[in-house]
Amino acid sequence: MKYIYLLFFVPTLLLAEVTESYTKKSVQVGEESVLEVKFQTGDVAEWNLPTKGFLYSDKDTETPIGELKEISQTTTELKFTYVYFEPGKFTAKLSWKNESGEVAQSQEALEVKSVLADEKEPLDIAEPIVFSGQYIVRLLTFILIGLAVVTGLAYLLFYFNNKKKAAIKDALFEKLEVDQSIDYYKKQLENMLLNSELSHKEFIFHLTGYIKERIGFKLQSSIMHLTQTELHEILQTEYRVANVELLSIDNYFNSVKYMPNEEKITRDNALSLIKYWDKILAR
Repeated sequence: MKYIYLLFFVPTLLLAEVTESYTKKSVQVGEESVLEVKFQTGDVAEWNLPTKGFLYSDKDTETPIGELKEISQTTTELKFTYVYFEPGKFTAKLSWKNESGEVAQSQEALEVKSVLADEKEPLDIAEPIVFSGQYIVRLLTFILIGLAVVTGLAYLLFYFNNKKKAAIKDALFEKLEVDQSIDYYKKQLENMLLNSELSHKEFIFHLTGYIKERIGFKLQSSIMHLTQTELHEILQTEYRVANVELLSIDNYFNSVKYMPNEEKITRDNALSLIKYWDKILAR
């Protein structure tokens, strides 16, 4: 009986292998999924693990397509937390070698679906509003903000309709123009970089403002009102940015726009993105 048991048990050991699975096999852009890799002690002689941080495609090593946010390991399990900034099917850059010296690559694919089918203005990313507390608190905040906006608009209409002297009106606009520094968003980015971790959405908001500041300074005119198509044309003609690169940038900016507000970006990753844009805007 003992030998019969061994006949069944030994082949099971020989067939033991590394298994992979995602907690969510299909996610939307900006949504996290965890790759779980399970194995038995002694099954793997050597691991070749991916590096934590931004992920890049083989064709574009400057614009991130995703991020490996966390790696955790036990004696029988590895976990990798991924978030992608553009749609597609992605496989982890993970491989291992068994005791026989055979190398195996990760085969489990993660499908990332776009939530941006109707999105048209990625470079006009809205400023983030961070909320905390229960739903009723957030709802009341929205209502109060709405009332404040309506009140402000009503006041402005009343103010300008009752303005009688054009000279005073012109002076007001001149004062507003002078107060608007061309380095406003640059200074905002510098203040954010004093922290080791930054709000991802807020950082991208200020980064897009910084990009427009730099372009507007070069063209000697304000471009804050331009559409995405017009901005693309400037980036292509004035800065020689390829169309495929613009599409990758769009995907990244748009994905951050729909991220949860608590998402963070490290100072090093933020600096690398600023340097990437400084390189483009210096052309």
